[in-house]
Amino acid sequence: MEYRTEAALSYVMFNAYWDTFIGNTIDQSDKPLFPGVDTDKNVKYLLNSLRTLHKATSLDRFSVTLWLVDLAPNGLTAEALRSRIAAALPDLRINVRTIGRPLVQRFILNAKKIPLEHYRSPNMLHEYVLLFVMSQTAEERLIIVDCDILFVRKDAPDYLLALLDRHPDKIAASFVERPAWRPFQDRQQLSRERMHTMTLVFHMTRLKTMFKLESLMNNLDWAKQVEQVPDLEARQYYWECGVHDTFSFFTEQLKHKYPQDLLLNLNEAMEDVYEGEMLTILSDVLIHAKYLEPDGYKSLLDALKERRLDGDIVEYALDLARLSREGQR
Repeated sequence: MEYRTEAALSYVMFNAYWDTFIGNTIDQSDKPLFPGVDTDKNVKYLLNSLRTLHKATSLDRFSVTLWLVDLAPNGLTAEALRSRIAAALPDLRINVRTIGRPLVQRFILNAKKIPLEHYRSPNMLHEYVLLFVMSQTAEERLIIVDCDILFVRKDAPDYLLALLDRHPDKIAASFVERPAWRPFQDRQQLSRERMHTMTLVFHMTRLKTMFKLESLMNNLDWAKQVEQVPDLEARQYYWECGVHDTFSFFTEQLKHKYPQDLLLNLNEAMEDVYEGEMLTILSDVLIHAKYLEPDGYKSLLDALKERRLDGDIVEYALDLARLSREGQR
């Protein structure tokens, strides 16, 4: 499947490991965090993703950009990252751009106000960065992927763009977290659908006519966002539960602001998608797995027992994951 209009493919990465930088002592599940985190993990994920992208895809029609968020003054620099990418993939054309600290400082300061007995979440910052990347994209189409995505289909980005084009009533596509019963205070609460940000596909020309991105970026205040949720039942849910996951509120806008649902669910639109633990996703197009984490790698192996994937690119991607875990990549 081929898409001939110029498009952008972007990655987003922090220049330091969030939990270490912000001082978290517990994770989102209130489990203790331990020192000694490999701050180079995201670079390893990124290089493997770029290797599979380079192997699977003709990038002549794509502008590929890595957006590096300047969290820490002594963190990874754009120059160092360019050198790492050039050493691993000398033939790959990629722009490395920095999202400067002045743009993200208010989110860092707000996170640091949260007492250490609670988790200091990067979600608000992450949402701002995604909206910023969208606002800076001049191309008609945009794909944003996490660094731990492995492409396993020839011309996978073209496939994702063509899939969105086959649904002219949609302007965005993503994997979607389904509603689930979760403990809340003294009862079970049914969560809302939410876009997973591991893979995002946008028709930017149409999206920018329907949503003011600058306004969304300037109003990343939880209470203001709740007030703008179009659906009354959903609004009550957020007021009661205090939820703010990345793109929770943008999901509500895409699905309920206009008479038609503008979001394409990739779990349903793509064939034979398998969902495992720890946000492990297996498909004939891409794999998402935290394979450098012990539990994430186990989840990937368990998923492969349930959803068989074949092909040279698949084997290449899985070898990269294995070699990275063994310290050979």
